[in-house]
Amino acid sequence: MADNPAADIGEESSEVLEKRDRTPTEKGLAWQIDNHVRGTRSLISRWHRRASQLNSLLSDSEDSKIITKERDGLISIMNELSKEYDNLNQLTRSS
Repeated sequence: MADNPAADIGEESSEVLEKRDRTPTEKGLAWQIDNHVRGTRSLISRWHRRASQLNSLLSDSEDSKIITKERDGLISIMNELSKEYDNLNQLTRSS
């Protein structure tokens, strides 16, 4: 440490940056919200497509493995959608 004083300064400044609380600007917050809204819409579209596939499988197929796989896919998308909604809700509350 004492051999290179510049390295010590770099270490101290990186410690300060890690502890700094980041607050987005109004424009940055609007971008984050817009990004989460687009992500939410995309997940809803994916869910609708998957639900349609499952609906047709239920009427046409008797293969329970395929139906179970599609159901698991729907559950996965719903979990992603729930996380995205929570992130969006947290952003809008903080603004």
